[in-house]
Amino acid sequence: WAGSSPNDWTEELHNDFTGPARQRHSEISEALNRIQTAGAAFADMSGSGSTVFGWFKNEPPDSLFEGCPEEWMTWKGPYSL
Repeated sequence: WAGSSPNDWTEELHNDFTGPARQRHSEISEALNRIQTAGAAFADMSGSGSTVFGWFKNEPPDSLFEGCPEEWMTWKGPYSL
């Protein structure tokens, strides 16, 4: 995957747990929907679902974090590939 970008990953990378976890836990589905709607180039769940994440070309909009349930922990910051 050297030289690839998050835009390339959507069709090639997937977590086998994401589909079933989204069906069983609406919070995971809601979080991923928020991230994708906000314009993430790639979004998925880590491992068995302790974290959902999104890769954005530019900083995500503040609206991504508005109205999140209180128990959600959120973080945004730069990451270089």
